[in-house]
Amino acid sequence: IAHGGRIWFTDANNDTYGVLDPATGASKVFSTPTPRSTPYGIAAASDGSVWVALLGTNKLGRVDTTSGSMKEFTLPNPAARPRRLQVDDSGIVWYTDYARGYLGALDPKAGQVREWKSPSDSAGPYGIAIGSDGRIWFNESQSNEMAAFDPRAEQMETVQIPTSPAVV
Repeated sequence: IAHGGRIWFTDANNDTYGVLDPATGASKVFSTPTPRSTPYGIAAASDGSVWVALLGTNKLGRVDTTSGSMKEFTLPNPAARPRRLQVDDSGIVWYTDYARGYLGALDPKAGQVREWKSPSDSAGPYGIAIGSDGRIWFNESQSNEMAAFDPRAEQMETVQIPTSPAVV
C-alpha cells in the first residue's frame, strides 16, 4: 500500500512485512512478533500508522511507520482469522474474519472489539472496503454475495453477484 511516499507490503510466506522507498530504492523488512502469523491484508490509517491482518493468528498488527515496529492486538476469539482490513476516519479497524464468517471492528483506543455474523452461513468473508456513505462492504467469497454493513444502524444487506460462482 502506498503511504507517506513509501510502499508498505506483507510477505505471508516469511512472516514479514516491509517498506520500500521508491525514491531511493532502499527497502527494510521486519519480522512479525508472533511466529507463523501469516501477515496478509494491509491498510493505511489517517494517523500515519499501517495496519496488518495476521491471518495465521487471531491478531491485528499496528505498524509504527517511523521505527517499523509492530504492536499486536489480540482478537477475543482464538479461532478468529482476520484476512483483510480497512481503517475508517475515526481510527476503527474493520476486518473480515474468513475462518469464522464475521465482520469485526477493533477500536484500538478503547481496546474494544465488536463482531457481526455474516449474512450467509458459508460466507468466507474476504475483501473489504469502506463506501463513501460509511457502509462497510465485503464479499462473501463462498456464497456469491456482497454484504454491506451500516455501522450506525448495525444492519447488513446483501447483493447477489450475477455470475456464479463468483469470488470477488
